[in-house]
Amino acid sequence: MGGSSLVVVLTSDHGESLGDHGYRFAHGEYLYESSLRVPLLVRDPGAVAAGTRTSGLAENVDVAPTILRLLGVDAMQGVEGRPLLLAQDAVAGAPARFVPAPGRPFTHAESDFQLIHEENPRYYIRGPAGRWTSASDGRYKLILIPRAGDELVEMYDLERDPAEEHDLSGDPALAEVRGRLWREVKQYSDYGAGTPGTGPGAPPAEPESISPEERARLRSLGYVN
Repeated sequence: MGGSSLVVVLTSDHGESLGDHGYRFAHGEYLYESSLRVPLLVRDPGAVAAGTRTSGLAENVDVAPTILRLLGVDAMQGVEGRPLLLAQDAVAGAPARFVPAPGRPFTHAESDFQLIHEENPRYYIRGPAGRWTSASDGRYKLILIPRAGDELVEMYDLERDPAEEHDLSGDPALAEVRGRLWREVKQYSDYGAGTPGTGPGAPPAEPESISPEERARLRSLGYVN
């Protein structure tokens, strides 16, 4: 166990779009960095040296295994998360010290499909089949956007274009990068049997009934008035 009696972790489950790509004051429907990139700060003075930083890729599912590793708890079972810290060789009688673990080779994300704003012009298919998916290697990110009959692909250089304003998916010089990220997206995409549909102007899908308990949980999160 770390030498500190208190581990403090500051993070967020998502960012918020404030007008980026024409999407305002919401999250969950698009996969741009304004929604995906969140802070992650860990404080455990007895185990992690102050000022330690890592450039490794991480996902939200890595937070819980990281906390448990600091507390000396065995790895979580049946989860995709991985600890973001590695224990150094311990000195006899000294508390464990931790250093950054190697990051992920890719990060993956997918959008929501249940709480979509009706006015969203870029959610072309209703249900799970309309989910956006993305893969990033830290510098480049590819976003796959399903449409009825075809798919849209966008790719951005996050190092040179952090606002994701210049789509590079058609750049022949980046064909290898595009192919690599495309395979990653396809490996983790599972759209399910969503309702095939169209985008703006399509009749709204019939809402699925939910239980009173589910409605209460959604209301507590601010998703139901």
